[in-house]
Amino acid sequence: MNNGDLALRHFFETFIVPVCRFSEAFGSASICEFFGTAFFINGNGVFLTASHVMDAANKSIKMSGDFIGLCPRPIDGNVNVACRITSFDKAKSPYDICVGIVDANYPTLLTLADVPVDTWQDVTSWGYPGTAQNRTAGEFWMYGRGFKGYIHRLATTGQMPGVPHPDAFEISFSVPQGLSGSPLFTQGPQMYSVIGVCTGVNRGETTEYLSEELQENGMLTRERHVKIEEYGIAQSLRPLLDWQPANLDGRTLREVSSGRL
Repeated sequence: MNNGDLALRHFFETFIVPVCRFSEAFGSASICEFFGTAFFINGNGVFLTASHVMDAANKSIKMSGDFIGLCPRPIDGNVNVACRITSFDKAKSPYDICVGIVDANYPTLLTLADVPVDTWQDVTSWGYPGTAQNRTAGEFWMYGRGFKGYIHRLATTGQMPGVPHPDAFEISFSVPQGLSGSPLFTQGPQMYSVIGVCTGVNRGETTEYLSEELQENGMLTRERHVKIEEYGIAQSLRPLLDWQPANLDGRTLREVSSGRL
């Protein structure tokens, strides 16, 4: 990794950030619990995540001194910052997408855009899977990981099995626990166009072969080999670009992302 890549990775950690529960005492905050990923869509504290991430975070409040917030890592990397979430609004069902605000200003390279997308399109994400957590005595931190793949399928509303869903993308990499709420984006020269929010996984199971063998003692043994296919799901943001969340004072996601305040 060259110095430019290293700087970009550190920069990503300022605008693609963990969603956490913090405890506050004596003027400082400590991470108590981690729920998923969020990302800023402008430099004025507006962010997106998955609704189920915010639901889980809010249900976790156990003490009056706890609060839900984002945890950006400033460019200097010396001290992580606890940014309290001041408001949020969830898109109507079946969307699993939520917009929130923190009282902090972090520049972002991400912009929401209605760019052309199709099968085999290269896509990227960045977030904080649970397997990247560092838990030791007195320390709890999540390290960001990059994910890259392509779109398997454009799934319109109702085309996937399971719970109701809006327009979505099936993607070639999984969305493990902790990556929910992360951005799905396409990359161009100095541009990162967000097309969706990662929300979960779908799994398929195929029996490759089934064998039976009669043992000398008369017992019948069976052996079944199963192939597990797992792919990620990201809900499309394109139908929500003109959504006016209650906490954005009449502005749409498109307007907020483009900087028109």
